[in-house]
Amino acid sequence: MIGVAIAAPAAALDFPPRKPGLWQSSTGGKVTDQWCLNDRADKALREIDLMCGATLGAEGDKLVYDNQCKTRARTISSHVVMTGDFTSAYHVEVHETYDPPQSPGQGVVVKEAEMRWIGPCLAGQKPGDVFDGDGTKRINIFGD
Repeated sequence: MIGVAIAAPAAALDFPPRKPGLWQSSTGGKVTDQWCLNDRADKALREIDLMCGATLGAEGDKLVYDNQCKTRARTISSHVVMTGDFTSAYHVEVHETYDPPQSPGQGVVVKEAEMRWIGPCLAGQKPGDVFDGDGTKRINIFGD
């Protein structure tokens, strides 16, 4: 069982910065997303992760945060555990609870992903660009 995160104000503890360049997320060996990051884009994505009053803490070599967001339709509670060096690769495990459930039997969802740096951003890619697993640009987080 995962223990409770050590109490620490989010401002006192922050995500380690990721290496600038192209990062890839894989689940079950399948590429699901890619992000072109520089320091500004990495910081913006980390701030999104800590929305809804998240608490960030550490458990030994693990970075842990808990988050609870309320929408008109439901409350989504997340418990996230990350391990790795954040400069070249890390593992993410997410436990989400939906109240009410998204559909029958979907009250709790567990996701795992492997994140890794795959090199510099490719020609034509801009910091903040987010791509689907097939390389199709989905969005730029800055609206570019």
